Amino acid sequence: MGSRAARLGTAGGALLCASIVGAAAPGSHDENDIRARLAAYAPVRLQADLAGLGAREREALGKIVTAVQAVDGIYWKQMGRQALEARRALEADAGPVGRLYRDFLFINYGPFDIRRDNERFTAAGSPAGPRPAGAGFYPEDMTKEEFERRVQDFPDLKEEFEKINTLIRRIDGTLVAVPYEKAYIDDLAAASRALAEAAALVEGPSLRRYLSLRSQALLRGDYYASDAAWLDVQDNLLDVVIGPIETYDDLLLGLKASYEGAALVKDVKASGTLDVYRQNLAGMAQALPVEAAFKKSNPGSGNVLEILNVVRFSGDFNAGIKTVAASLPNDERVLQEKGSKKQIYKNVLEAKFDAILLPIARILLPKKDHRLVTREAFVTNVILHELSHTLGVDYVPGRKDLTVRRALKERYAAIEEAKADVVGIFNMQYLVAQEIFTDEEAQENRATYLASIFRSVRFGTEDAHGRANAVQLNYLLAEEGIELDGRRGEFSIHPRKFDAAIAGLAKRLLEIEATGDYARAGDLIQQYGRLDPGVQETLKRIEQVPVDVVFTYPL
Repeated sequence: MGSRAARLGTAGGALLCASIVGAAAPGSHDENDIRARLAAYAPVRLQADLAGLGAREREALGKIVTAVQAVDGIYWKQMGRQALEARRALEADAGPVGRLYRDFLFINYGPFDIRRDNERFTAAGSPAGPRPAGAGFYPEDMTKEEFERRVQDFPDLKEEFEKINTLIRRIDGTLVAVPYEKAYIDDLAAASRALAEAAALVEGPSLRRYLSLRSQALLRGDYYASDAAWLDVQDNLLDVVIGPIETYDDLLLGLKASYEGAALVKDVKASGTLDVYRQNLAGMAQALPVEAAFKKSNPGSGNVLEILNVVRFSGDFNAGIKTVAASLPNDERVLQEKGSKKQIYKNVLEAKFDAILLPIARILLPKKDHRLVTREAFVTNVILHELSHTLGVDYVPGRKDLTVRRALKERYAAIEEAKADVVGIFNMQYLVAQEIFTDEEAQENRATYLASIFRSVRFGTEDAHGRANAVQLNYLLAEEGIELDGRRGEFSIHPRKFDAAIAGLAKRLLEIEATGDYARAGDLIQQYGRLDPGVQETLKRIEQVPVDVVFTYPL
């Protein structure tokens, strides 16, 4: 969920091309290769309706955009030395092919192709090398074992070392923790100041309070009060998500959070249609296919559901694959006490549906099924996905000191994203039983879910969502819930076996989280996290469909 605003460059003019070819040789520029990589991202001019905003709200929105842009510079630093060196080298390259490489560098926030398992696509910058698993969060030569040994030998360091917002640095040969707020003070001061100025412009007291608290949190590094205040915001047309939030980029330990920002405008009318989901959240929690100890008795009384349009993304929101929704905050204390806010990013979702999901459905699903893939079902599945992040437990039962995130470490992100997808589609059975949806609508949701797997599995197995979808596809194929017609190259939902297969996978994922079973999580990812050659061959049929979108902004 990060921001990619700084990487947009002139990529829109370069996305014209051809079939995927091999990587360029180290130290060389290959125009065909870089054009093919750029062609995987469809250019979209992202627009939001600002007609309902008054003059002061428009001014406040401008301040929020300034804050969101400020954290983009932090994200570049978090991606590490190689990202910064490659950026400097390519910004100095004035040639036309060099500009294409720079455009793709900005999409990926570094010289590594996110959707191709972080394969290095340019040798720009020196010295070139593979992406460090810990990005810029840790010393490049630090191993997981060295980190764990340091914490084991000095237990009083554990909290600071494992915090989401500390960098680990080596000083005089010794590992030490450095707060983000110290390392990134200049960028954070700019973002904090802009949010404070926005707070002074808005009229709604709950939004003003949140913006003020978030402004302070960026400098203090304690986000609890502002996270709680965010769930109380009710009088807003504007919103902002900003801070160190998701840990997807930390492939070494899964501990360190990346900065991201989103400047948002609420669609009040569309948001008003979502209350039925919130009313049924407790029922969905109790219907989970696991024992009672693994169900959350109170999924949160303060859960908020809303639909918004994105004005600007930055940082982790914008890097590589753009997010269509978010379920935040991640602070387990806030989740236990109040719940979370589920945001659907309408203009991003619509752009992906039109440019990517429908073309995939028409190619990979039988005609009778691709007609069932609808924008409404896509929205519903995204809502159920975000709601399902709240379901299941946040702490390992009996261990109030051990969150599921910490127990599963770098494997958490893929397991959690798979859980949200699978539990979301499992919950459709519950909603049909409650007569909220019809059987026909459930069929549309299943077909749209299937098409969405192929949309997301192409993100690459180094991406948490890509790996999560590979697990789902392989498991459901093995359990015959999904069928592959190898002759026609088409996938379909098995009318009798699909629901049972979904329930079985939901149970397994929920149990892994509830027990904090790191080894079992690894076994599941190892068994199902890679696509077999037959499926990979079939997916070649959609090579010409963009993998994702890249944004330009009118504001």
